Amino acid sequence: MSQLIRPDGSTENLPDNLTFSKIQELVGGYVETVPCINGTDTMCINEDGKLQNLHVNPEATALADIFGDDFIAGNAITLSPDEASRILN
Repeated sequence: MSQLIRPDGSTENLPDNLTFSKIQELVGGYVETVPCINGTDTMCINEDGKLQNLHVNPEATALADIFGDDFIAGNAITLSPDEASRILN
């Protein structure tokens, strides 16, 4: 099940009929995908979140497979492999 992770740490389970356009709306811009540390899930974030000075998202940053001092800014959405395949391809 896909989940929205907000910078304030709150989360929301998203409906099964999630679409790419809804993901764009929820992240507030162009979508960038980032692998999750569990090795299977995918995270969708705002490609320009840092440039737009969106708030740091500590919960999403902890789940993302990123390096060094990098971080996730703004809303993030986690997708299972099946969801990512259906929505992103």
